[in-house]
Amino acid sequence: MRLATDMPINHFFDDIPHVLDRPIYLILTFGSPFEAPIERTCEDFLRRTTLYWQKWVKNASIPSFYQKQVIRSALALKLHQFEDTGAIIAASTTSLPEFPGSGRNWDYRFCWLRDSYYVLTALSHIGHFEEMEKYASYIANITQTDTGRLQPLYGILGTTRLEERLLDHLQGYLGNKPIRVGNQAYEHIQNDVYGQALIALLPLFTDYRFKYQNQKMAKEWTNFILTKIENTIDETDAGIWEFRNFHQRHCYSNLFQWAGATAALKIARQYGFEEIENKALALQKKASFYIDSCYDEKRGVFTNATDS
Repeated sequence: MRLATDMPINHFFDDIPHVLDRPIYLILTFGSPFEAPIERTCEDFLRRTTLYWQKWVKNASIPSFYQKQVIRSALALKLHQFEDTGAIIAASTTSLPEFPGSGRNWDYRFCWLRDSYYVLTALSHIGHFEEMEKYASYIANITQTDTGRLQPLYGILGTTRLEERLLDHLQGYLGNKPIRVGNQAYEHIQNDVYGQALIALLPLFTDYRFKYQNQKMAKEWTNFILTKIENTIDETDAGIWEFRNFHQRHCYSNLFQWAGATAALKIARQYGFEEIENKALALQKKASFYIDSCYDEKRGVFTNATDS
């Protein structure tokens, strides 16, 4: 790694205070030395970065109600999409504890399919659809390496093996340990992900602004993911709570199997995909049966899970 700066380099290696009476520019790179003019390059990069984000916000459809807060939230969501592939990471951090001393310090720097749906929904509500198209490309690449089922999460390049390991030599936030890299949840069976993926892509396939450019894609992907629902709807799973030691039937998974089938039904009817429509109706009916089986008549409530 290399540091290029217009500040005297010795100041970085002594303990003597130095007055900052002008802007100081620092460029951290790796590989070849940075040889462009430092001040001019930094100012140019800053100006272009600022203009990019100002233009992005300007093109968003955001009403005046809590506008400032919505803009900040939208920027935070947008920043979590990896531009090269369209993947949306759950967080840019690893090993922040759920609460101090809990030991529940997970690495969230990956793309959870279910989280992506909610991010894309929020961005589409403010009129930004390019993120959805990039995400669709990411899903397309994942389906090309079909291993029989979709994982709950993937790396930003579509990486499938995200083996979890501990960095014992590091202290975490407020001294919390362990520090984790990777996430063992990639091995989990979480069958809600198929429905989540379908409803994430639903606006792309049913919005008339995209309909004709996506017709072939709509049929292939809808059928691909719907078949995954068909193959897994009778299974138990680890559920959204990512239980590591046991499987059971989760109402939440059945709910999103129903939602995925409903999304497929809308796509099929819009494009006239009769075979997909029939399959979606059958899966919708089966998912409804499983959801109803989660109803606890004694308490008059739906439970999270039932024994299979």
